[in-house]
Amino acid sequence: MQDFSNPLNLAKDLDLLERKYSQRSTSTTGLWPICITAHRTIADVLVKRYGRGYFESFVDESELTSKGWRHLGFDVIDLNGLISGLKGCGYTGPLWSQLRNEFYASLNEIGLFTDLSIASRFAEVRGLEIPEHAPFVTVGLLTRGGLC
Repeated sequence: MQDFSNPLNLAKDLDLLERKYSQRSTSTTGLWPICITAHRTIADVLVKRYGRGYFESFVDESELTSKGWRHLGFDVIDLNGLISGLKGCGYTGPLWSQLRNEFYASLNEIGLFTDLSIASRFAEVRGLEIPEHAPFVTVGLLTRGGLC
């Protein structure tokens, strides 16, 4: 289904992807979709990086929530590999304790940030700590099923 994905291996259009799965009688039972949202300027940078045709379909979070999507919280990711700065990148020694003390109270019950500005501050710290993954980008995570 390469026609439906972008260079980050994410579906360009989830509705189209779901229709194709249905047409091919591929079951999605037990799966729950996740939608990653970012500031519009991130899409502009990705268009410059990968070219047109991948990131122009931009949907506002309010439109997603009106269609039954639920906002789970904010994460910070390395756009080169979609690696989470919260869960996927290793922490080193004393910095882990400092980060936990500084940011732990800002995480919700599933370990995501509840506040965009705090998540952005965390992204800056992780980018300085792990320059090979920088810059980290703050993203919203939404779902239509399963989790929570």
